[in-house]
Amino acid sequence: MENKVPVKNIAVIGSGVSGLGAIWALKHSNHRVCLYEANSRLGGHAHAVNFRNEQNGTSCMVDTAFMIVNDTTYPALKDLQIDRTPAPNSLSVSRDFGRFEWGSSSVFAQCSNLLRPSFWRMLFDIVRFNTFVTDILLAGQDRSMESIGEYLERERYSKQFRNNYLLLMTASVWTNDVDQCRRDFPVGTLVRFLWNHRMLNTFRDDLPWSMIKGSSSAYIDALLRCYPPDEIHMGKAVQSIGNDEGQLWLQTAAGTAHFDNIILATSVTEALQILGDGITKEEREYEERISVTCWMNCLQGLPIEKYGPIFVTINPIRKPEGEQGRWVYEHPRYTAECIKGQQRLGIIQNKRRITFAGAWTNFGFYEDGFTSGLQAAKHVEPNVPINFADSTLSRGQPSLLSLLDHLATTTVINIQFNSPDKDVFTEYNQILECR
Repeated sequence: MENKVPVKNIAVIGSGVSGLGAIWALKHSNHRVCLYEANSRLGGHAHAVNFRNEQNGTSCMVDTAFMIVNDTTYPALKDLQIDRTPAPNSLSVSRDFGRFEWGSSSVFAQCSNLLRPSFWRMLFDIVRFNTFVTDILLAGQDRSMESIGEYLERERYSKQFRNNYLLLMTASVWTNDVDQCRRDFPVGTLVRFLWNHRMLNTFRDDLPWSMIKGSSSAYIDALLRCYPPDEIHMGKAVQSIGNDEGQLWLQTAAGTAHFDNIILATSVTEALQILGDGITKEEREYEERISVTCWMNCLQGLPIEKYGPIFVTINPIRKPEGEQGRWVYEHPRYTAECIKGQQRLGIIQNKRRITFAGAWTNFGFYEDGFTSGLQAAKHVEPNVPINFADSTLSRGQPSLLSLLDHLATTTVINIQFNSPDKDVFTEYNQILECR
C-alpha cells in the first residue's frame, strides 16, 4: 500500500528570489503554499520599471537591481529556460571628481596615468594579487577571516592598489561602505567570490555574462508559472509569527492564519522584526560611501538614439538630473561574525518549523537567494524532486601553489618600488605653486 505524504499548509513570507525559489520548488509537491508579500509587487530586487524618453515619447523596461547573470554561478537559470542575450561587463573608476580615473577595458583612458609611478605599481599589484591570493583559500579559517585591510597590510600591497582598485571593486560589487570593507570584510569571502566568478584572470577571458531578455520580469513569470494566483497575498505585511500549542500562526492586518511550516524569506532585519519577542537566543545571534552607476543602454542593448541615455545609480553622490524613479533596497554587510553566523545557520533551521532563507545566507546575490529558497523547500519537504548546485564551490578549490610559485611569491613581495604616494604630477604642481 502506497504511503501518502500528509498535505501541509506552508507560508512563505517574502517574494524576493528566495521566496520565489521556495515557491517554485514546492509547487512540485502536494502541499498548499501561501505567499505573503508586504509590497504591491513581487520580485524584491528583481524589479523592472518603465522608462520614458521625454524627448520623443518612446518607453522601455529597465531593470533597477537584478541586471546580469552567467551560467557558471547561476546554474539554476538553465532549469527555468529563460531567454537571454549577451551583456557586457566592465568596471570604471572615478575619484575626486575626475582627478583620477581608469577602467578595466581602457586602463589608460586617462593619459596622465602613463606618467604616474604609483599607477604602474597598482597594475603590478593587480597581477600579483590575481596570481597568488587564492592561496588564502587553502590556508585555513583563521587566514580567511582576516579583514581585507589586515591582509593587504600584512602582504605589503600599495595604497594605490588598496584605495583605487580592490576596495573600490569590493564596495561596488556589494554596495557597501569603502572603509567598512577595509575594516571588516573577510578576505576569504572576497577571494572565494572572485575565484568563482573568474575575476582573478588577469590575462584570460572572464565569464560570459548575459541579461534576461525582456527584463527581470520574465524571471518572476518563470518562477510563478502554474502557481495558483489566489495563494498570493500582496500588500499584506506579516506583523508577527508565533507558536500556539504546537500550531504556527502569522498575523497580518487582515487577521490570523495558521500553518504547519513557515519559510521566512526576508532580510535579517525584517526577520527579526517579524519574530519579535518570540525570537530564541540562537536566532538573535544572526543579527566612506560608494556610488555605483550602471549604464543600462549598454547592459540591456537599449539604443541611445531611440531611448536617450539611461543610467541606474546606487547611492548617488548628488541628485541625478532627469530622475524618473527612486527605490530602496537592502544588501547585507559582510564581517567575520556574519560569515561565522552563516556557518551556524543549521542550528536554527526548521527547529520550530520555521525556516530561514535569503541571499544573506551566502554571498548576497541572486543565485545565492534562489539556492537558499530551494534549500528551505527541502527542509520543509525533503522529497521535493529538485536538484540544485551550490554556487559557493562552483569552481572547486584552487590548486596548491608549487615550490616555484612560493619562490615567485617571496621574490615579488620583496620587490620594492621606490614609488611614493605622490606622483610626478603632484610634485610638479607643488613646484609651480611655490613659484
